[in-house]
Amino acid sequence: MTGLTLAAVAPTAPIGAQRSLGACVRYTLLHDLRSPAHILAPGVLVAVSCMACRNGVLSRGRRRLRWTARAAVQLCAESPMRSPMTPEVAEKALAALGAAEKLALCTENLALALHLRESFQRLASLAKIASTDLLADLAVYEAFFQATETSGAQAHQQPSEEAEVWGSGSSFLAQEAWLEPLLGQNNNSRHNNNNNNSKEPGNREAVMASAAKEGVRLFRISSDGGEEEAAEAALHFHQHGFAVLQDVLSGDKLAALQQLSAQLVRIAVCTEPSGNRGKRRYTLGRTTVVGAGLSLADSPAVCSMLQEVWKSEDFSVQCTGGDFSLPGAEAQDLHADVPGREIADQLYASSQPGISFLDLPTPVVKVYFAMVDLDEQTGPPRFVRGSHLRTAREDVPPRELGEPPSVRAFCTAGSAIVMDQRVWHGGTCNVSQLARPMLSVHYAGPRYSEDVLKDGGTIPFFGTPYWCYHRGAVPTERLESLSSRGQELCRHLTREAARATPGRCSSCACLVSCGRDALPSIGRPAGPWLCLACWAKQRDSFGQ
Repeated sequence: MTGLTLAAVAPTAPIGAQRSLGACVRYTLLHDLRSPAHILAPGVLVAVSCMACRNGVLSRGRRRLRWTARAAVQLCAESPMRSPMTPEVAEKALAALGAAEKLALCTENLALALHLRESFQRLASLAKIASTDLLADLAVYEAFFQATETSGAQAHQQPSEEAEVWGSGSSFLAQEAWLEPLLGQNNNSRHNNNNNNSKEPGNREAVMASAAKEGVRLFRISSDGGEEEAAEAALHFHQHGFAVLQDVLSGDKLAALQQLSAQLVRIAVCTEPSGNRGKRRYTLGRTTVVGAGLSLADSPAVCSMLQEVWKSEDFSVQCTGGDFSLPGAEAQDLHADVPGREIADQLYASSQPGISFLDLPTPVVKVYFAMVDLDEQTGPPRFVRGSHLRTAREDVPPRELGEPPSVRAFCTAGSAIVMDQRVWHGGTCNVSQLARPMLSVHYAGPRYSEDVLKDGGTIPFFGTPYWCYHRGAVPTERLESLSSRGQELCRHLTREAARATPGRCSSCACLVSCGRDALPSIGRPAGPWLCLACWAKQRDSFGQ
């Protein structure tokens, strides 16, 4: 019996039967989370609870029904993020919660009414991003993740122990505690008093104290883009290879992006349960196709600093991405987000004799936006100060030779870490009970041009993921939803910028939309274009 069937019969059933119906609905909610129909059941459960109170049901039974109703409402608020929520389902769910709140008020159940109001507000915020555009973008993203962020060899291996534990749908859904801060929930005892919610003054102060102890300066650039603070942050960036900007995101914008990151985490973990960058560690890949994430691009604080970094407003967004770690993730080796020196010489041209591409002044900058507090438990990234100035002449030393001194970039949720992609850095252990996602935006400087890219030499695979604009990833209608500054920054990401209209895969001749379900042939940024399946085959052929 589904939640909707129960919804039809519960209000008219005898009080005794309502208890059994309530138990049935609760079972349905707990065991059928993938059906959108269950979202209407919490309103029925609340009605059952209120009628039980009105008719003087025994105290013990009333408490049990009331607890069941509260648990159902909690699931109602969370579940839309577990399975895709259409605008129609969101509208019905909000109506059900609103009606249930009125019933609770009629029976003077004020505590339950307050709980319903909080759930209503949370669900309303989720509904804002439950649009057909978002659902379409997430479907495109999932296809890209499967094609580009997993390997063909891994796909044919036996499931690992990690996959067996985290990979099945029911097992993964049981680990929703990982995502609670991203969904606006708070439960201190569940996380050993580490809720990673910057709204709590104590945790915020602890994170800031950790940064001070580590010797990491936190810059605060005023909302009007204060030039003096931005200039200081830019100077620090040039000296050390990174800078941390505090409170870049807050309020509803941060909440919406946290909820979006929860969606991306779910897709990545369900697709590659063991991790694609080490044990329980992930890169999110081509998030550029998800238009909701492009709202990060025009952050006033970040743009003010980048203007000081490049002494120009003529920079642009190259792509978006991100990464995350799950509880139990181990420390990541130090690395730079550029290919090694010998590879770089084959990939990139330089107009100046004796000067390599890696010597150029900050050609591309990556900005990480922290979705949770980066503290001792969740594991902030670590940086080797000044190493960006060494990458053109030195390789990152392997772990067995001893790591150079580094500092951890502790910061609160909503902060931004601005880094030169040549700086040596690596993730640290996640010993919390939470997922630690960071969304990222890559900005290309005014002097950068893809014309420096060669054909990839003898290693063409490296020509595609590094330093290329994600042309065609953003439909025009998504671009038009951004601010005027955001539209200008993302101008190279549209279909028009791809210089290719929807056509056919150059290998299998299937219909494709360049940048949305097709990629340029590896090592040839200008094309020809391949569908994702053919692109993955081409990539795998280089490893044979």
